[in-house]
Amino acid sequence: MSKKRDIRKIIINAAKKVFAENGYASASVEDILREAKVARATFYKYFTNKRHVFIELLKEFLNSLYENTIISLDFGRDNPPDLQNFTKKLESGLVFFYRYFVENDEIVRVYYSEAFGKDASIYAIWDEFDRRMTRELSRIIENGIWHGIFRPVKSELVAQALLMIFIEVPYRYMISHRSRAINVEELARQMVSFVMTGIARSEFPLFTNFPSHKVTIAKEPQTERMDPGLQ
Repeated sequence: MSKKRDIRKIIINAAKKVFAENGYASASVEDILREAKVARATFYKYFTNKRHVFIELLKEFLNSLYENTIISLDFGRDNPPDLQNFTKKLESGLVFFYRYFVENDEIVRVYYSEAFGKDASIYAIWDEFDRRMTRELSRIIENGIWHGIFRPVKSELVAQALLMIFIEVPYRYMISHRSRAINVEELARQMVSFVMTGIARSEFPLFTNFPSHKVTIAKEPQTERMDPGLQ
């Protein structure tokens, strides 16, 4: 790693600590300089202000989260996937995602408490992450449908629901369990069980007890489909 890269990383790590301790609004460039032990001129060589540092910090966090999670989840395009394989990959993907959230809880807390909905450009960065995750999750679901291991569903809608399980669950769990360690493996296991089997017991088929609320799903026209993995 080059010296330039080292200094930039030192400043970002210092800012991460300062934001966690002081909050984004109360933190100052002076606080970051003091923590990083660098001169003011050095700071401004890499960043224009504290907002710039936070944006770079958030981008690095989300890019790493996206790349590693998608790698963990993907079936692979060469071999037909199976449900057991997907279940294992989903659990390992969630474990990584939850652990990364916990290890970087300073960024998550600062974003949700002080930046979410208040800074349009910062919100846009997270929104783009959501879009990328939804797109990839949708592709993975379509791949499973094509191979016959998932029932036909609206892939984008299900992908958006899965994304909430990825993002909202660890955040809310962290907030409500701040005083004790979070067992990310157990949390992932519970979420995978919910995703794969739902909450209804097997002896109670859906809608059986609700004749007045039947749900009809229109069948889509049958068209020749190409293996998503070959597209």
